[in-house]
Amino acid sequence: MLIFYTCATYSKNAVYFYKSPVSSFPSGQSDIFTLENSIKKSETTQSIIVEKNSVKKILPKTLFAIDLDTSEYVIKTNLNKRLQIIEATDQGYRVKDLQTGLIFTESRANLVPDSQDSGFALTIKKLSLFSEPSWKSPVTQTVPEKTSVKIIEFTDHFFKISYTEKNKLFTGYVENAGLILKHDFASFVLNEKNQWLPVEYRLGDSLLLKSNQRIKIKNIKAFLTRSDLAISIKEKPEDQILPRQRWKILSDQNQTWYTSELKGHGLVYWKKQEFLDSKKTVFIEDILKKEISSMSVDAANPHRALISANGIFYTEDGVVWTKLDNFGNKNYPVLIDNKSHLIVGDQRSTDKGKNFYPFINWQQVTKVTQEITGVVPKHIVISKITQKNKNTINLEIDTGGRIVKLETLPIHIQ
Repeated sequence: MLIFYTCATYSKNAVYFYKSPVSSFPSGQSDIFTLENSIKKSETTQSIIVEKNSVKKILPKTLFAIDLDTSEYVIKTNLNKRLQIIEATDQGYRVKDLQTGLIFTESRANLVPDSQDSGFALTIKKLSLFSEPSWKSPVTQTVPEKTSVKIIEFTDHFFKISYTEKNKLFTGYVENAGLILKHDFASFVLNEKNQWLPVEYRLGDSLLLKSNQRIKIKNIKAFLTRSDLAISIKEKPEDQILPRQRWKILSDQNQTWYTSELKGHGLVYWKKQEFLDSKKTVFIEDILKKEISSMSVDAANPHRALISANGIFYTEDGVVWTKLDNFGNKNYPVLIDNKSHLIVGDQRSTDKGKNFYPFINWQQVTKVTQEITGVVPKHIVISKITQKNKNTINLEIDTGGRIVKLETLPIHIQ
């Protein structure tokens, strides 16, 4: 039994304010209550927290593409229902239920790409549409930036595409270097021998595998994508952002800029999220206000616990809970195993949450899952982690069609 202690005393926290939302540095500090009491207006923009080479940035979502942006068909994870993406919105994606025909908006957190959908390609700049796969052939049209196009044929340097603009269908060839494909997000591919193989990245009309071999995109039967990968589609020199850079997504974060009027400063801009994120520790009252998706208590010490609730929180004394920054505001199944190691999704920590490392052999998981179900999984998501004996970690894998239970040691990276 986990013993919780409550605490009613909260310290007053200061928050930075800026002269404008594009200011690189704050111009001062004020307490949160003064700023809130003088709010004039607010504006919300879609942002994501990304990391590259150990550098973390909060950047507009519009600078990047993710796997869902290049998907045509997706799976709604909590219902195992196949949906068609109509368009992206500020709230998520407008999707169509293929059974009922209903169109509605669904959040990104509830959607994963269908593994058997080749998806769309997205133009990262204006592209010349050639009549033949050659730079010497006539240019028939200019394809606008950020246009979704369907790939008809793969060649080494040119892809044959089709797209619709102003209700008119255009077909022709474009340079493949100007496109982001759903295959750019591939983590594992299923080849013609029904083998699941791990992927490094795309090279033209092929994918480079971890084994250093290449597989032609046209020979891929299905593939899984990385939900934590963002690929830049625009240039932003002041933040060292160049097109086609690969960034790791730490979390989604819709940024709300508040405008307050302060004496001696006039109108200032600030983000409440900066104040919330600065609170590295929270009390149980804060945790209980959230929707808890997973929880685990250390059998050896009932004061130690992990909770997944719009972020991963850890306590060693039942009083103070620390948010683990590695996981942003996402939810994952959690477990404290019999060695008191912390497990969050496919990551494990042996030093009380200071460092996390992958502990699951995804290639083996994907192979075993397909052998059990007899069909290509629509997606692979860990839905639950448990431990029934000291030698085995038990996983429940959501495949988009059924839940598969795995209890064998080969899934672990030793």
